[in-house]
Amino acid sequence: MVYGCSLFSNVGIDETYFKNNGVKIVLANELLDKRCDFYRHLYPDVEMVCGDITQSQIFNLLVKKYKEKGCKFLIATPPCQGMSQAGKMDENDVRNRLIIDTVKFISKTLPDNIIIENVPGILKFSIKVNGKQVKIVDYISSELK
Repeated sequence: MVYGCSLFSNVGIDETYFKNNGVKIVLANELLDKRCDFYRHLYPDVEMVCGDITQSQIFNLLVKKYKEKGCKFLIATPPCQGMSQAGKMDENDVRNRLIIDTVKFISKTLPDNIIIENVPGILKFSIKVNGKQVKIVDYISSELK
């Protein structure tokens, strides 16, 4: 069994069948209290860290717990409303930048296996990094090569 972490976990729909396939989620993060509470109800054996991953205290706590729990797997499902055809299609939506925190987390924890789930718009949209507009897919590739 491989231990894993879920970022932007919402209520845990994405990890429903992981356990049946050799991955046990032991750590999760969600921003909203109601979602955290529902996640805890569905997955009482998973440690839920409720809070904003962009805040260093929450981010550092997640990195620390990821390592302490011996995690080797990461699923990250950053919000897609800014890139989704069902959403705003707004390249400046601040939630699009959560991929930066995801990549930073990956760089600090070095998972053996990673799933980043999002909408097809992630392949077309750009974010500003160090003052330059960069396609999200190019940013992920360059940072994680």
